Amino acid sequence: MICAHARDCKEADMDLEYNKLTTSLLAQGFTADNHPDYVKLPGCIPDKADPLKNYNGGFVYQSSYTDSLIYKTGCGKFVKGRNVLHDMGYMGIDWCHENDNPVLRCPYDNPECSRNNPLLHGIHGSVLRAQCWCECHQTAEPYDYQNSIKLANAEREAERRQKYEEYAMLHHGRICANHMYYDEHTRTWSQRYEPHKCFRRCCSHFCPIRNRELSKKRGNVYYDLRTIRIRHDGTLFDGEKIANTTKTIQELNLSDGFLFAKVMDDKEICRKVLEKILGISIREVSMPARQRTAAIPYEEKSMRFHVYDRKTVYNVEMECRNQEKAFLPKKARYYEESMDLDIISAGEYCGKLKKSFVIFICTFDPFSDGRHIYTFENRCREYPSLALGDEATKIFLNTKGTINDIDQEMQDLLSYMENTTDVFAAQAASPLVREIHKRVTEIKQNEDMADEYANYAVSFCESK
Repeated sequence: MICAHARDCKEADMDLEYNKLTTSLLAQGFTADNHPDYVKLPGCIPDKADPLKNYNGGFVYQSSYTDSLIYKTGCGKFVKGRNVLHDMGYMGIDWCHENDNPVLRCPYDNPECSRNNPLLHGIHGSVLRAQCWCECHQTAEPYDYQNSIKLANAEREAERRQKYEEYAMLHHGRICANHMYYDEHTRTWSQRYEPHKCFRRCCSHFCPIRNRELSKKRGNVYYDLRTIRIRHDGTLFDGEKIANTTKTIQELNLSDGFLFAKVMDDKEICRKVLEKILGISIREVSMPARQRTAAIPYEEKSMRFHVYDRKTVYNVEMECRNQEKAFLPKKARYYEESMDLDIISAGEYCGKLKKSFVIFICTFDPFSDGRHIYTFENRCREYPSLALGDEATKIFLNTKGTINDIDQEMQDLLSYMENTTDVFAAQAASPLVREIHKRVTEIKQNEDMADEYANYAVSFCESK
């Protein structure tokens, strides 16, 4: 391992400094050819004329020797040499045996310990993992297990196990080790369902979370749904088995049709989403019909629904398939006509038609211009400022937009469509996103909803 100090020295035309061990041995009269048996020259020596001018700072200890060393931390805890972290480059310093300053992870996670080197202050690690590095030094005192880092780590692990058992008791044993996470910052356990871990790690036929045997057909609602169909197409591959894997309800994003429809079934959320998209105030909405696309081939369907208020009709669809350029505009044209026919019958007075909005929320840029929103209405080609006034508007939203053409709340909403996670919702500034995510969480945790999605996914795969 080449530490930070070594890399700096390499860049400084081999202006290498000796480590503490080498400085001491040279002061005692030892040389590169004459040195104690417990030290050696490292394998990488760039300057053969002066073997001590190397990236390790000169001599290094024999590993058998460092294993026998006893170190002590600033707080008085003993640790054996084989249990420390050495050769760490940090803050321009080599933390190693040869400088008598190897480090270890503090079992107490004390980031500002007054008895530690101030350069090591702070917490390192990740969201769940907390690491505080502690410097230690050689000592001639005999090793004392009762006052050792090893015992402190054992006590820490015992606390971790005890809290796991307490969490299990609190949840009546309905937990799975594959979904459990320990937050070292707060020293608390939590359970998060991650379906991909189930089918990769789980070897049991019994799910402790649901407290029942797993179904061979659907597995668990927390598993990916795997279905197999046989080709009957008269080709060379006729009779071949084809496996389809559909993600579970836990992994769905709002851009997935099932979840989008269930969330937008909430009239208040639907109303607020429409208000945000259109920038208008809507008193209330009603949804008499959804997914009325019988004339469109099944494989081209996206989740669609109609929404009405007193004077306006809205058609909203989540669109995830980027097809030929003309497809989506013509689809909008078809929807506009079908909306009008829902309002009046042939021969009726056309003045009864309501203002209409056809809205597509796309997970791709339908017009490749980088915009988040494209709004179309009928205008005179010769006189562009003259609107036709038919009160028919078509809007295409793009979750992949790059132009700064919408406010932050709208940006959060579009980003959330494809990143429907606890993490994103927690950091989003939008109250609307947080309200939607609350409903998303309720849906994903509802067993009846999970069963409905499993049946939906089965029928979807069987229809292909």
